[in-house]
Amino acid sequence: MKGQGRHSNQQLLRMLGEALRKECSRWSALSYPPSTKTDKQDDVVGGSQRDSLVKYLALLNEKFDFYPETFFLSVSILDQFFHIVKAKPKYMQLIGVTALYLAAKIKEEDEAIPGTLEFVRVSRVGCSQAEVLRMEKCMLGKLNWDVLFATPLDFLHIFHALLFINVPHLLDNCGHMTPARSEE
Repeated sequence: MKGQGRHSNQQLLRMLGEALRKECSRWSALSYPPSTKTDKQDDVVGGSQRDSLVKYLALLNEKFDFYPETFFLSVSILDQFFHIVKAKPKYMQLIGVTALYLAAKIKEEDEAIPGTLEFVRVSRVGCSQAEVLRMEKCMLGKLNWDVLFATPLDFLHIFHALLFINVPHLLDNCGHMTPARSEE
């Protein structure tokens, strides 16, 4: 919700309704197979592997100085893709980096997004520019080019704004925060 300014209760409730509709239309229980000590390259990505990948994406997001919204969207893209495709662990980092790159193209300003070659080099994922572009095409195809998911951060932004409008005295003890800082 960066740069969207102040909203009325009605606007925020509409935003919440739209985010809920998006989430309900896609929602299904995501489960990952438990990882075992003898994971083979032929197995599918397990829960602990997915969690390690998310930690890696958080570090990359910070390294590229992307918005938190970019990170949250990349995790949503990653989870939706893993839900559709039973990926092998050897492709895990490529899929993760590609999810972050897709999210950056959606959430970041154009000048903040490095070129694909630079993105691959800095991420040190061990793949080529062509592989990232092929994976990007594959992911977009599997997700039907619909990657504008409602993320947990979107809901938090909306709930925070609703609280700020309807119960402003909750922030009375936060005198050190300016109004602009409390909306971040």
